[in-house]
Amino acid sequence: MDIATLLAWISREIEAYVEAPERREHLLNRSGEFYDQVILPLNLPGPDSIIDPMLRWSMLWVIASFYDGLAPLIAEGKTIVLPELPVKKD
Repeated sequence: MDIATLLAWISREIEAYVEAPERREHLLNRSGEFYDQVILPLNLPGPDSIIDPMLRWSMLWVIASFYDGLAPLIAEGKTIVLPELPVKKD
């Protein structure tokens, strides 16, 4: 995928999100589709019947939690500052 294709895809995703009547549900649906298309085909170690549903649920829960915490702050126009992650230096 070249940069022009990637930027076009990102633009379409942002436009669809902005136009969605229920943005949280749209974000979770698209995240679930991403999981199904990209993560699910990977052959992860362990029993698929247990690992795949737990991983999918966990991913969607994290995304929903971030959205529920950040969306109100963004709507209020507040500045969001993420803490600096510790970086291991050699």
